[in-house]
Amino acid sequence: NNFFVTDKNQEKLSESDKYYGEFWDDYYILKTTDPMQDLFYEQILEDLRDIKATENLNSDEYVELIVTFVQAIPYDDYAKTSPRYPIAVFFDGKGDCDEKSMLACGLLSKEGYDVALFDFIDAAHMSAAIKTTSGEGYCLGYAFVETTGPSLIGEIPTFDDGLPLDKYPDLYIIGEGTLTYNSYHDVENIMKYREALDSGLKKWVVDV
Repeated sequence: NNFFVTDKNQEKLSESDKYYGEFWDDYYILKTTDPMQDLFYEQILEDLRDIKATENLNSDEYVELIVTFVQAIPYDDYAKTSPRYPIAVFFDGKGDCDEKSMLACGLLSKEGYDVALFDFIDAAHMSAAIKTTSGEGYCLGYAFVETTGPSLIGEIPTFDDGLPLDKYPDLYIIGEGTLTYNSYHDVENIMKYREALDSGLKKWVVDV
């Protein structure tokens, strides 16, 4: 019963490209939530749930586990007109920003979280996003979730090309989840302490 990315299955999955390519919100939403991937999502989540139970993770820690799992998949600048489906990202063992963000949102939405995609059109970048319990975040109460590499939820990485991210990205809500992320302020405090430590270290190096 396992779902493998055969040429036949990939051809079926790619059918939606023909119909929704002109509407980016529908395009990414349908590509992330295509029911042909349900078995794949469930099989991955079974293993992640086992870790959650073994480590006694709370809801926020479980979000961080799922995000870390996706971030650990090697980055690949696919640079194709049609991004790979989440299932293909997993089996290929690599993905770029929109592909890995779709995978993260697909997994989190299946677990009941209120997630979305941030589409930064001017910067040609996409990230995942999760609704915060406090209603604070990067945009419309959603925290920025970078999936291309290791990063805290809410942390905005520095990109090599130096392009600033759009202040108001397009938002594509994935699924109908209602669970929120409660540790947004904790992450903010971690980043502040880290910045202070980095600043202190730089000053110490200069003084020495």
